[in-house]
Amino acid sequence: MDVPDRVLDRADDKARAAAAVRERAQKAPTYLNLCQQFWAAYVPCDSQHRDAVQLIFEQIDLIQRLTDKYHPQLTLCTSASDIVAAHANHRMCSLVGVEGGHAIGGSLGVLRTLYQVGVRYLTLTSTCDTPWAECASAAERPDAPPHGGLTPFGKVFCI
Repeated sequence: MDVPDRVLDRADDKARAAAAVRERAQKAPTYLNLCQQFWAAYVPCDSQHRDAVQLIFEQIDLIQRLTDKYHPQLTLCTSASDIVAAHANHRMCSLVGVEGGHAIGGSLGVLRTLYQVGVRYLTLTSTCDTPWAECASAAERPDAPPHGGLTPFGKVFCI
């Protein structure tokens, strides 16, 4: 659910986004076998090399505040055992991911910190190239760097 992006960036969507979160939280125990809410923290490509790291942490802060607001129906889960426990207690897990490697600013320290605050997945590129990988649409652009996927650093970074 890309709610954090809507809440932080688009005032006209704030009420609709908040209502979606509220509905999910209130109905969590009644959804059949639905025990997880994946939150996609995303920042636009034009924030790369500028303020992407700050923006991604602001979105994660919002995800954590929404999870806290609707606790105990929503609970932050960072492991398989957390998910099993939440499901057994009829609660919905908030799982946090980051869409786009550009959000870490090329820093493995930022990546480790994201893990510490609950992020459990990071897509390498989403919709824009990073210093270590090309996005899927790179082949369609004449100005795309000829890396063929991962750069040499990307191979070290990802493997």
